[in-house]
Amino acid sequence: MSNLLEQRNAFKKRIAEQPVLQRHTIARPSTLPGQAPRLDSTAVNGAHAMTKVYSIIDFLKKSQKPYTAADLQMYEHVDFEKEPDVYNQLKGNEKVIYDAKNKTFAYKPDYNIRTREELLPDRTGLEIKRLRDSYLADIPKVIADLRKEGLILTTTNKDGHAKYIFYNFHKLQTPVDDDIKRKWAELRIPDEADLAFEMEKAGLRQMQVEERAHNDDDKKKTKQRTRKFKITNTHLVDIDLTKKYVPESK
Repeated sequence: MSNLLEQRNAFKKRIAEQPVLQRHTIARPSTLPGQAPRLDSTAVNGAHAMTKVYSIIDFLKKSQKPYTAADLQMYEHVDFEKEPDVYNQLKGNEKVIYDAKNKTFAYKPDYNIRTREELLPDRTGLEIKRLRDSYLADIPKVIADLRKEGLILTTTNKDGHAKYIFYNFHKLQTPVDDDIKRKWAELRIPDEADLAFEMEKAGLRQMQVEERAHNDDDKKKTKQRTRKFKITNTHLVDIDLTKKYVPESK
């Protein structure tokens, strides 16, 4: 009997000495493999509203006329009452003209030009890249025709493509004698290496430096400082220390 008790106690002791193992749990992923991650509802609604706004703006640009909110709801299948964010973003967009009186929306181009006649009076210079955003149709042909007729002047980029257009003021065109044109064409621009020599030869200076006269009274007078020192070892004044000392023989 005592032997069984000893075996039982020994077994309990071995069990107590065994290390405690913790059970590891694997967290379940929010999305399964191959499944798109879940997006925040606020981000989804914001992205959806912007997509709707861009779609409506593109529709207004192509139609080239104003529409009411009811018209846009019918053509673009948008409900402004259920989607007020779309309405507010569309109303405040910089590419949209909102008419508060008639409650209409219209596309706002960079240049409100529809015909070639409207293109000519603008003499401030128009950027062709921004002109493509206007309601003017077949812009390359219109520009080519106006240049051929001498009604506009253009500046080009390094590739030779027109970049800006300007109205051609014919009244400023003064007839120039052919002899002057010939002499102008014969003028030679010196190379960069010879430019300094040619300018000096013509009596020109590359850079003129203006020297301003300074008033002597404005200059600060500096005092020359002298170092003061005290002479010590006065008992060695009559001794020449540069010579080697030789004791006198007695």
